[in-house]
Amino acid sequence: MDVNSDENLLTHLDADLQKNLIERLKKGIDINQLLKDLLQKHDEELALEKEKLAEEVREKNNGRKPSRYIPAAIRRQLRKEHGTMCSIRTCQKQATTIHHTQRFALSQNHDPKFLAPLCREHHAIAHTIDGKYLEKRRW
Repeated sequence: MDVNSDENLLTHLDADLQKNLIERLKKGIDINQLLKDLLQKHDEELALEKEKLAEEVREKNNGRKPSRYIPAAIRRQLRKEHGTMCSIRTCQKQATTIHHTQRFALSQNHDPKFLAPLCREHHAIAHTIDGKYLEKRRW
C-alpha cells in the first residue's frame, strides 16, 4: 500500500470499517480519541511482546552461542511493528534487511529492541557509519 501525504486515509479503509466509524461519529463518539487509544494500546502490546521475545531469546541461548539466523517469531514481531517498509521514518522503500543496531558479533543476541528493518540504502548507510565494520569489510 503506497500512502502519499496528500491522499485521503479513508481510501485505504474497507467499506465496512468506514461505515462503522461513520456510525460511531453520528452517535457522538470521538473517533479521534478512539483511534488514539487503540493505537496506544497497540503500541503497548507490541512493547510487551517485544520484551517477552527478548527474554525468550536470552533464556533459549543461556550461555550458548546463538545462531546468526533471526528467529521467525522475532521477524513476525518486527513486521507487526514496522510493516514491510524501511524503519527510517522518512523512507518509503521496502525493507530488505533486518539490521542489528548493536553489532551481533559483540552482543550475540537477536533482541528485537535492537533490530530494525531497513532498505538496502539505509542498511549501507548504517554500516558506513560503523567504522569497525568498514575496517573488517576491507580485509
